Amino acid sequence: MVPLCKKSSLGLASAFLLLAVAGAFSQSLPTVKDWTGMTAAERLAWNNLKAAWNPDSMSPETRSAAEQLNQDALAALAAGDHAASAKHLNHALAVLRRQDWTPARARNAALTAELDRTVVGPGEPVKIHLGQSFALDEGLKGPVKIVVSLQEATTAGSRPRQTELKNTEAAEADWSRAPLDVEVQTPKTPCANCRIVIAIGDPPIQRALPIRIQDGFAELKSRIAAANQRAAALETNAKADSKAGLLAALAPIQYRLSQLDPGAFNEADSALGVLEGGGNPWAGRHGDFRMAYRSAVDNSLQSYRLFVPTTYDGSRPYPLILALRGAGRDENFFFDSVQDGQVKTFAEKRGYIIACPRGRDPYSMYVGDAEQDVLDVLANV
Repeated sequence: MVPLCKKSSLGLASAFLLLAVAGAFSQSLPTVKDWTGMTAAERLAWNNLKAAWNPDSMSPETRSAAEQLNQDALAALAAGDHAASAKHLNHALAVLRRQDWTPARARNAALTAELDRTVVGPGEPVKIHLGQSFALDEGLKGPVKIVVSLQEATTAGSRPRQTELKNTEAAEADWSRAPLDVEVQTPKTPCANCRIVIAIGDPPIQRALPIRIQDGFAELKSRIAAANQRAAALETNAKADSKAGLLAALAPIQYRLSQLDPGAFNEADSALGVLEGGGNPWAGRHGDFRMAYRSAVDNSLQSYRLFVPTTYDGSRPYPLILALRGAGRDENFFFDSVQDGQVKTFAEKRGYIIACPRGRDPYSMYVGDAEQDVLDVLANV
């Protein structure tokens, strides 16, 4: 923990501390300073490359080859060729891992998959969007077998249950130019913790995407739509009257409504009632809860996790810790995963307030817009 300043102008914190988790990144690897405009595939490849970079354990030949590919990626990025950039980065990663850059490895690196919806009602269809982050030197030899299954998490120690949803074939194609959509029908039973698993080709390349099959989802969407109208009315009035505090209190409610989750909706609905009555639903709250703000960068709702010890009452300054999660994580990492969230026990005992910003996507490295998120969370707290 590195103390950055002794006093805070916010009145909330007497000390501002930074807690960060990061890989052993080396500055000897040339990289970019601004990630704005970079695709998710490029960010993922660049972070994997930086994490694998260890000059002390590589031969001169390996280092030379990886550095040349990295320079090629930088040149492609400067030229706006994101596909070539992603390809060179993944090739460099294979070099660092002492792996041959085979057609199969290139296909695995290039494949992208996403769902059109992550929450659906029982029996509703969902569409899988398959693409490639770069064109392959040697494409898939068609026809290509595609098997889609639903994997349901079970109790610890037991194997997840998996149900096949679709078994089909696709003609040989370059999915970087013409992505493929595969529609499947979800089961008619709810599933709170499931994944859509896609296996492509033989031997199969697999991707797993989280999905929630929510009972009563149609009714929930209707109730959320009504709540969003109430929130929009409050937002319009707050902007007209320049009520920054009302807008700040409204953002966590709007974020909860966007989650399409019954528990989050109930909390948002209750908080809306308090706000409509002239109160602040977040005032006086203690413990671990989720907050959000609307970013001035792009008007998006950005979430963060907040812990306030029970002893805090605003009568004296408290230390504030900004906890920055590592690559591939989100704002829940410290609060849920690190030693089962014992950081909250520590903070309660010592009297610390902790805020963990999401920082955009999991591989943002708190650079660019994600850097502003850290400063915005500090101001929001």
